[in-house]
Amino acid sequence: MPIDLVAVERHLVSNDAVSVLLRGHLWVETALTDLISVGLEYPEHWQELQRLSFPSKVGLARAQGELPWPGALIELNRTRNKVGHDPRFEVDHSAALHLAASFEPDFGHLEEAGDMGASPELRGDETPADIVRACVLVLITHLLVLTTEALQAQTNTVTEQRRRAREMLVAREADD
Repeated sequence: MPIDLVAVERHLVSNDAVSVLLRGHLWVETALTDLISVGLEYPEHWQELQRLSFPSKVGLARAQGELPWPGALIELNRTRNKVGHDPRFEVDHSAALHLAASFEPDFGHLEEAGDMGASPELRGDETPADIVRACVLVLITHLLVLTTEALQAQTNTVTEQRRRAREMLVAREADD
């Protein structure tokens, strides 16, 4: 089921960095799972995909092909786990910047990672929620682009297979 970008935006509108982190992580994981499913021959036969850990999903997506910023995905998960397991942990400016710094190449130069669309740049006056939101939106956007490209490649493959089959039928009929 495609991601509802209106719902994503609605869930990430909060000024509370923890809320943005938790909701954002859920949406990133959904986009990551969608990307993995597209790469499976028969995704409906592997119900366990939903139960894989987030780091396992990152590893599987990497094994299927190019995945931008696996370090940022893992750092997003680490930060989420800190919130979930340490009541003293705050998603403050330092934690948010640490997440942003986990992008490869660095967050300020994301546009170098390919032509998957514009990426936000930090101005320096963002709140922790703004920084986390920017990181989450970049990850979701790029995962959606990769998913769309994979679906298009599958469509192109099917179209090519149909074209070849028609050519073979025409050639066979000509031989008869």
